[in-house]
Amino acid sequence: MKRLTAVLLAITFYLGSVQPASAVSDPPLFSCQQPVGSVIAAYEEGTHGIPGDTSTHTGSDYVYKVDDAHVLQCFCPEQGQVGIQSNWWKVSQLTMEEVEYYVKRGWVYVPNGQLWGLDESPYLVKNASYECRGVGGSNGSGESSNGSSSTNNSTNDQGGVGGAGAVLGEVLGVSVLAATGGVRTIFLLVMIAGIFAWLAYRLRKD
Repeated sequence: MKRLTAVLLAITFYLGSVQPASAVSDPPLFSCQQPVGSVIAAYEEGTHGIPGDTSTHTGSDYVYKVDDAHVLQCFCPEQGQVGIQSNWWKVSQLTMEEVEYYVKRGWVYVPNGQLWGLDESPYLVKNASYECRGVGGSNGSGESSNGSSSTNNSTNDQGGVGGAGAVLGEVLGVSVLAATGGVRTIFLLVMIAGIFAWLAYRLRKD
């Protein structure tokens, strides 16, 4: 009986030490059809890089700074009207576990944004196709560059600042990174219930 009590106490202390699963909020995605922010790079033509894509991309490329943590890159090819919009998100505040979670969901991890003309920080990038507008895929914005990028590689940061019509998709709620903690807790609760049931049976039998 004393041994059983000790086991129950140990399990109780273990449950108290179990931490809840980590959770982070997904950032909103911005649309190149209605870009927001200030233009930090603009190329009417040339060869540009797309994170996570080793293909050669020739056409126009506009880069918009949404805020300190988010950039939007809008590429339109010379031929065709289907472009690529890249949402860049500075993730220096995320743990590697959280980064891996987003990578599994289709984000591209860029260890150093400086190689793309951005801050010297890690980024996550989400690429998506969109319909270009205007001649040469310039999005019809008519905006000129307020600055030049140190490289012809175009980059976009997507962030948590919204604007009318700027959100490509709805902001997802809180995403649980791992369900391991919850499953373990449930298992232990079931085990404790079984132990108490067995204990009640033994007491009744005695």
